[in-house]
Amino acid sequence: MAISRFDLYSVPDSASFALFTRFHSRIIGGGVRPGQRLFVFSRQFLAAWFAFTVVFLAVAYGVGVAPAAVSELGDRIVTLLSGGDVPDEPIRPAAVGGAGPRIIVPTIGIAAPIVFPESASLDALNMALLRGVAHYPGSALPGDSGTVFLFGHSTGLAVVNNKNFEVFNRVSELAAGDTIRLHYGGREYWYRVQSIELKRTDAAVIDLTRSSARRLVLTTCNVFGGLDDRFIVTAEFVGSYPLSSGRSTVGSSS
Repeated sequence: MAISRFDLYSVPDSASFALFTRFHSRIIGGGVRPGQRLFVFSRQFLAAWFAFTVVFLAVAYGVGVAPAAVSELGDRIVTLLSGGDVPDEPIRPAAVGGAGPRIIVPTIGIAAPIVFPESASLDALNMALLRGVAHYPGSALPGDSGTVFLFGHSTGLAVVNNKNFEVFNRVSELAAGDTIRLHYGGREYWYRVQSIELKRTDAAVIDLTRSSARRLVLTTCNVFGGLDDRFIVTAEFVGSYPLSSGRSTVGSSS
């Protein structure tokens, strides 16, 4: 008798299983007993599919093309494995707060655009500083391995016409453990301050060599136009999160 889908589901359960077993005996090896080979096959298939999915998502995370939720989970796992602390902030941490890349440091009131000059010429860097905090060309991008190097103006003047001249005025007030947030590419990257140092300019060398470590370095002069000393802030990467439009970052807890 020819077995159709309708015939199979029209007979009682016990007869249905017997017909199904005979019909598929060549496919699954014959001799099927209820609760045995069918479930063994299912377990093997599910295990293989799970392993494939894990490997695929791991590769996607490694090359930076994973979905936002996977990237976030991957960042948290990497942070835990490296011995760092995962922040308790919810997964959707911030509103964009303005178009384009930004640096936000709630503890000292910084909320400024990040400018990416096309070259490291003095003119290009000075023009970038007029518009915000400058990203040094050739340094790492937020979230990437290596050093993200940002620098900005600071001044002791009471009044300035261009607020970007005082964007890093309070950098010296940062403390170890403070959070620095960077908006870039639709994500918010968190860095935790490790150290704040005042160094002579000739000793303030920033290592931009590519490495597996992910860190952020901020620098500014200690007085407006000063050439002798620099504040150097070093921070370690903590994690990244997809940006949302739910609430403001500035003024929120770190």
